[in-house]
Amino acid sequence: MKVNFLNIHTVGIYPIKSRIACKSVLHHRAADVVSFSSKKISIAEFNKRLNNMGVNTKTCTTEQVFDCFGTKYEKDDNGKLILYKYAQPATSMTYSDYGIKEDDLLNDIVEIKGDAFFVNSDAESLGALKYIEGNAYFQKSKLKDFEGT
Repeated sequence: MKVNFLNIHTVGIYPIKSRIACKSVLHHRAADVVSFSSKKISIAEFNKRLNNMGVNTKTCTTEQVFDCFGTKYEKDDNGKLILYKYAQPATSMTYSDYGIKEDDLLNDIVEIKGDAFFVNSDAESLGALKYIEGNAYFQKSKLKDFEGT
């Protein structure tokens, strides 16, 4: 396992803190901000929301998934996503429970401005993720690759 882009401190089950200075870059990015209030939704409600968008779990984009869950994000100049927080849809449910491959989601995310909760995550790689400005929690996650792309 390589760890070369995050400043990681691991002791027991304490959170991992990454302090990466990238605020100056953020001021120059396009701010297509979508903001909803995050809340737990049932699998049936999630599928209904996707159907209303004309897609399903196999054809939906990362943005459509986050829109369904009310996850706040913006896009960088390359169209990649910057999240304000990352977490599973609910404490008792993962993205996999909703039929979403979490590895695919992480391929579209380059930065998380706040905390990142990979607790119980089914993702095996951090994908395109380069920056976590808050705490990162990895308890019971299946992550194998901390290198990113």
